[in-house]
Amino acid sequence: MSLPKMFQSRGKRIMSDTLPVTSFSCSLDETFATRRDSYGFGQQDSETQSLAGISVKTEPILRSKDKQKIVLAVLLEFRDSETAYVRDLHVARRYYAERLNGHVKKSEWKKVFQVFSELCQQATLFESEIRKAFDEEIANVAEEVQASMRIKPSVARIFLNWLPKLSSVYSRYCLDQDDIVKIVEKWSCSPSLSDYLQECDSMAKIESKSWNLDSFLVKPMQRFLKYPLLLNQLYKSASLGMIQDYVLLGEACHQSELASQRANEMKRRRDVVVDALNAVTDTQEILLLSTDTISKKISKLKTSINIFYVPEHENIVSLIENLFSSYSQLVALRTSICEWIKHSRMHYTHMHTFVDSYVHFCKETPSMRKWVPVSLELQSIAKGAILCLVEQCQKDVLKPMSKAIHYCRNPLYIADVWIRLATAFSKRRHSGLAIEADLELFPLLSNCLLEELPTLLSLTRRAADECIVAFSKSQATFFATVTKSLTPFVSSFSSVNFSNLKAIEDLMDQSVNNSTKSV
Repeated sequence: MSLPKMFQSRGKRIMSDTLPVTSFSCSLDETFATRRDSYGFGQQDSETQSLAGISVKTEPILRSKDKQKIVLAVLLEFRDSETAYVRDLHVARRYYAERLNGHVKKSEWKKVFQVFSELCQQATLFESEIRKAFDEEIANVAEEVQASMRIKPSVARIFLNWLPKLSSVYSRYCLDQDDIVKIVEKWSCSPSLSDYLQECDSMAKIESKSWNLDSFLVKPMQRFLKYPLLLNQLYKSASLGMIQDYVLLGEACHQSELASQRANEMKRRRDVVVDALNAVTDTQEILLLSTDTISKKISKLKTSINIFYVPEHENIVSLIENLFSSYSQLVALRTSICEWIKHSRMHYTHMHTFVDSYVHFCKETPSMRKWVPVSLELQSIAKGAILCLVEQCQKDVLKPMSKAIHYCRNPLYIADVWIRLATAFSKRRHSGLAIEADLELFPLLSNCLLEELPTLLSLTRRAADECIVAFSKSQATFFATVTKSLTPFVSSFSSVNFSNLKAIEDLMDQSVNNSTKSV
C-alpha cells in the first residue's frame, strides 16, 4: 500500500553526516578526505604530516589506538546497556506482571502487561543474539582483526534482521501508553492495591535502580528511541575496516531512525483519532448507525464548490462511501440471516401441530399410548435440528459478522468528524482565512483515513465472504438433518387413508417399532 503524500518523506533518505551512502564505492583515501570529522585530524594535521616524516609514522598509530579505545567503549556501552535493559524487563515481569495477575481486573492486566510480556520475550531473544555479535566484534577490534576476515554475522546485520519484529511490538506498546498510564494511576490510588504495589516496588528495587511500576513501563520506548543514537555513535566513532559491515551499519542507523519516527507518528495519529472519537456524542452515534446520515453528508460535500480545497478529497470520499456501503450491507445481511433462522424455527415448530392433531385424533383410544413415543421423537428431531442450526450460525456466522460490524463503527464516527472538519477547512481555505487551531490536525486525520480505510475495507469484505460461505454450510447441514430424520415419518403417513382408524393404528405400531430400534 503506497504511502500518502504527507508521509512520503518517511521513505526518503535522510542526508546527514551520520548516515553513509548505501552504494559505497570510494577508496579509503577518498573516505578520509570526505569524512575528516570521523578520523580525528583536520587541515592543520594534514600539513604537519607533509612537513615531518616522523609524524606520518607515529601520529596515525596513536590516532588508531585512540579510535580503537573509543570504538570499544561504544561497543561495550551498547552491549551492556542492552543487557541491563532486558534484565529490568524481567524484573518488571516477575515483581509486577506475575504478582499483579489475579489481584487486578483481567482486562486491565491485559492492557498493561499483555504486549509488555510479548515485548519482553522479543527483547530477550534479540539481546541474546546481538550480544554474541557484540562479543565477537569487541574481540576483533581489540585484536585488530580486519573486517574482511570476519565471517560471523555483524551487529548491523543482526539489528536490521530484527528491526521489523522490534518495530512492530514496540509500536503497539507505544500506542497503549496513555491507557497504561491511566490504569497504573488508578491502581496507585486504590486503597486495596497501593500497599501491594509498594511491596512490589520494594522487591523490585533490590534488583533494579528503577523506583516504581511507572518507571519500568516507560523503559521500552526509551530504549527503542535510543537505538538510533547508539548506532549513530558507533558509526561515527568507527572507521572503514574497523567495524564489520561498516556501510551496512549506516543503513541500520537510517532504518532505526525511520522506525522511531514511525512509532512517534503512529502515537500522534492515535491521539488524533481518539480526539475525533471523543468529539462524537451518543446521539450522533445513534443517528450515524441507524440512518443514511453519512451518505447524505457525503453527497452534500461532493456538490460543494469548496471541496476542491481539501487535499485528496476524491479518494477519501470514495473510501468513506465504500465503508458505509459495506457496513450497511453487513447489517442487512445479519438481519436477513436472523429472519431466516426465525422463520425456519417457526416452520418446523408447526410440525407439532401435525403431531398434536393425531394426539387429539387418538385421544381416549388404545392408540394414544402407542403414539406418545412417536410424538416425542418427532419433537426431538425438530428441536434438535433447530438448536444445531442456531448454534452453528451463532458460532460461524453471526459472531464473526457482528465483530466485523463493530470494527466499522469507530471508522464511521471518525469519517463523520472528517466530513464536518472538511467542510470547515474548505470554507476557510476558499475565503483565504487562516487555519485555526481546531483544524491544524485535519491533514493528519485525512492521512489516517487514506492509509487505514483500504485495509479495513479489505478485512470487512473478506469477513462478509467468509460469513456467507459459513451460512450456506449451516443451511445445508440443517436441511440434510431434517430431511434425513423426517422423511420416513412423512412418507409413511402420507400413504395412509386417514379415515381408516385401523390403518392409522397399524402405522403407529410400525413407527413405534422403528423408534425403538433406532434407540
